[in-house]
Amino acid sequence: MPAGLERDFLFSQHSLGDFVACPRRFYLRYVVRQAWPQLDGDPLAEQDYLARGRLLHRWIERDLLGIPTGAADAPAEGELGVWWARYKATDLSDLPTVRHPELALTAGVGAERVYARFDLLAIDASAAIIIDWKTLRGQHPPGKAFFARRPQTRIYRYVLVAAGASYNGGRAIDPAQVSMRYWLANFPAQPWVSVRYSDTDYAEDARWLQALLADVRGRDGEAGFEKTDDRRVCAHCPYRALCGRGDALPQPADIRDDEADPEDGPIEALEY
Repeated sequence: MPAGLERDFLFSQHSLGDFVACPRRFYLRYVVRQAWPQLDGDPLAEQDYLARGRLLHRWIERDLLGIPTGAADAPAEGELGVWWARYKATDLSDLPTVRHPELALTAGVGAERVYARFDLLAIDASAAIIIDWKTLRGQHPPGKAFFARRPQTRIYRYVLVAAGASYNGGRAIDPAQVSMRYWLANFPAQPWVSVRYSDTDYAEDARWLQALLADVRGRDGEAGFEKTDDRRVCAHCPYRALCGRGDALPQPADIRDDEADPEDGPIEALEY
């Protein structure tokens, strides 16, 4: 077991996504918890973008719960105001009417625990739909293939089937009931991407997670967590200068999913 990674470490789509993208990034962020802000670019602008994304999630959660959001005070011309207007114009009538915003579930995978926090779970006897509100950026909207291979998609659907029976009247959730829908705030012409699930997918994801978690636990020390060979990953990594890859630059066609990781601690919300 890597020194410093707690025996009871709670894995998530964020941490496992980092490991899949770059084992060294996982090591720096979760094993040694290295604080190393990237100094080029505009870090304040990036923090502001993350804060807007978190505030959008908070407003949507409150809206779904019937709680006043404070969104009426958002500047209509600002990015947050645009996202909010697009959300309010979105038709959710085809979703099951039993809806659980910001639902957290934890599933056991062997000796490990894997955590998922759904922006929204809409469920009834025939369907269980995970909704994720995305503020990712790029020149073009990503499609089904992009989302289907993401650790988040695989982990969220797996955790729902493995640990979600209490939200299905105590009955096990059939993988065929499950789908994950991404709502893309920055792509109003193509706002939805849906990825369905199956028994075959569930079995494959169980094997994948078991192997992935065993791989993490089987590594030791910095040398055991190699840097990625794909320098495109480095372009958006806050540790790239530390790794000697400060020359890796973002490309116009890159898709940036800058969702804040709750494990990194709070980001101050914007005042509106």
